Amino acid sequence: MVVHPVVLRGAGETTSGSGPLILERSDDDAIDLLLEELSDAGGLDRARQDRASARDSAVLGLFQPVHRILNVTLVEALCDTVGGPRLDPAKIESAGLVVRRVAVDGRGRPRPDVLEAWLREAPTPRSRTAGADSRRQRLGWVGLTGNPGAPGSDVDLDPDAARRPKTLRAGHPEIDRRLMLAGPVSALDEAWSPLFVAPPDVAVATGRTVLYGIVPVTSSEQADLPTSRESLDTRTLSQHMPNLFRAGLAASLPGGATVSRSSIEKSAKNSAARAFLRDLRQIAQELDAFGAGPAAKALRVEMQKVELDFTGSGGRTQHRNAEAFLREAVDVLVAGDDDQATVQLPDRWPSIPAAQAARFTDAVGNVLEARLKTVVPRPARFAVPDRQYRLRAFVRLRSESGCPPRLIWSAYSEPFTIAEWYASGGRPPATIRLPDPFDRNALKKLKPNVAFAVPRQLANFINSNDPVDLLSGDGGKGGGLAIDWICSFSLPIITLCAFIVLNIFLGLFDLFLRWLLWVKVCIPLPKPR
Repeated sequence: MVVHPVVLRGAGETTSGSGPLILERSDDDAIDLLLEELSDAGGLDRARQDRASARDSAVLGLFQPVHRILNVTLVEALCDTVGGPRLDPAKIESAGLVVRRVAVDGRGRPRPDVLEAWLREAPTPRSRTAGADSRRQRLGWVGLTGNPGAPGSDVDLDPDAARRPKTLRAGHPEIDRRLMLAGPVSALDEAWSPLFVAPPDVAVATGRTVLYGIVPVTSSEQADLPTSRESLDTRTLSQHMPNLFRAGLAASLPGGATVSRSSIEKSAKNSAARAFLRDLRQIAQELDAFGAGPAAKALRVEMQKVELDFTGSGGRTQHRNAEAFLREAVDVLVAGDDDQATVQLPDRWPSIPAAQAARFTDAVGNVLEARLKTVVPRPARFAVPDRQYRLRAFVRLRSESGCPPRLIWSAYSEPFTIAEWYASGGRPPATIRLPDPFDRNALKKLKPNVAFAVPRQLANFINSNDPVDLLSGDGGKGGGLAIDWICSFSLPIITLCAFIVLNIFLGLFDLFLRWLLWVKVCIPLPKPR
């Protein structure tokens, strides 16, 4: 049987090396209107005028659906013979597209010739014994090897691992799984999106076999396996250390034998008091020095090696380690409820030797690494800003000889970035109509339509304090009835209050940000005739 070569290229392009055509459609029924347009004479030429063209630093930029813009790709399949006749759609078994990420070098510069694929664990036989995990892992972005058309290249493998040549199996489900995770890319599935053959009337109008699909630029998928993170260098970390842990001159302490939270907060001009309170907050909150993790425990071991002297009753000197003192200071000055409770200060803070300061730096670095794992989410598919991606389409052609379908790839699209959610997509913004706060008759019609269940302590705090006292810092917890409350409000009024507060803070922040020229535009709204 004679097998004709097939070319997959951007719809309407003239060269076989052209990548998929990417359109920006802002219609509410983007796909239906696009297909209707393509079914008219000259529709493909008109559709090509909507090709994505926004650029940031000379790189193509695609918008997200939140910008009310849909990115649609168009490709055409034709026989690579004289005249380039269109491919019979009946020969297409399935089709799709992949979005691959451009790798970067050590300095973060793109390497357009090296691409990464979003891979996930392929379905494999699983042991059904107790505790077996049957969920497929999403590995994340994994580098591909080779170039298109090169023998043994990863970039030309079918995205579906089940359609590739079989890999080595050990015969045991768990061993097979471990071999797969540690093995080549050929044992993993690549994320792909489907392409669909356009209806026959499109083929008649264009004289081409056109396939269309939506370009995925958003995803909630997160990688299951951790990725390497850049660690803080020693110099930067040492500059970020609390003064109490740094080498060199001894850290200054607030004046007096004892100190309370109220006395520190009222010492606005006492730089030593402010620095001491800032160190306590950093040790307790950022470093979680008194937490249960192994890194925090190691940090406390270093703190216990610092001996402090205290003058006790009768002038006798008492000794405590820094870990015990700082724990008490945090409990009283940072986490305590009593503003008048005091903590005794050491006679002085000792000078930390360079070797011990280096151990403190290492311990703090380990704590921050452990903290990052708890507060930084797993890497999402398109979460890294300013990364570049490339699109590639494929079709699987039926074989008349009973062989597996033949896989045909297109060339890559040009690199593109994905705009952040807050970027402007160029479309008019959504309009929220606010009520007139000076029209009392209109306000009477705004019945409460949202309710808040308010715990008794919060309700008593609000009801027993004057707003002026709260602004001056003289408010208190107050007392009241020992019952909870439910408070109903009008949602439009809540929106109105938020709008007023927003404008107040915009004006305040503009004093040093100078941003009103770009973030707020108000123009007169003409009345309809």
